[in-house]
Amino acid sequence: MRHSATRHLLDYWEGLREGRSVPARAQSDTASAFAAMRSALSDTFMLDVDPERAFPICAAGGRLEKLLLSPGFGASFVAHWREEQREQVADLLEMVCCDFTPAVATVWAAPACAPPLEFEMLLLPLRRGPGHATLLGGLSPSAVPDWYGRERVEPLRLAAWRLLHRGGRTGGRSTARERLVLIQGGLMDREGPVSQP
Repeated sequence: MRHSATRHLLDYWEGLREGRSVPARAQSDTASAFAAMRSALSDTFMLDVDPERAFPICAAGGRLEKLLLSPGFGASFVAHWREEQREQVADLLEMVCCDFTPAVATVWAAPACAPPLEFEMLLLPLRRGPGHATLLGGLSPSAVPDWYGRERVEPLRLAAWRLLHRGGRTGGRSTARERLVLIQGGLMDREGPVSQP
């Protein structure tokens, strides 16, 4: 991970785990929890899990809410992605929830009048009662252009993603399954973009 806000959010999540596979959502709803991740709050979001795999937005930081211009709570997170990638994004979100395994992804987005900007997206599972999970996430920009936090972007584009396994094993998947997944349309490697879209 290349962005300090992403690393900070992951460290915060790891601290909540306290040796368990995944922390409870209630732990992230406390005033002390929000204070602990204050530096990342503006680019942080929380998603619910639903049978339709729309992954409704439960909460979003100020810059992120302006970036997506979501119509309040309950808006579909998946709907903010390119139409041809929505099923793949839903699969990734479902994998994080069902396997209790964090993931990090490279995302490209920008308003129609601006060149694409690279974002680093972190997806973290939270337990919400027996057999039910939610998602805590962060979407951190590689730079902060004038339009960021002020204008809505075009649909997000997923460029690459990988599962995270800290300490040999996190959640339900072993390190043998760790992989980098490249998405058609963006040439990427483990160090970042080789060429921009």
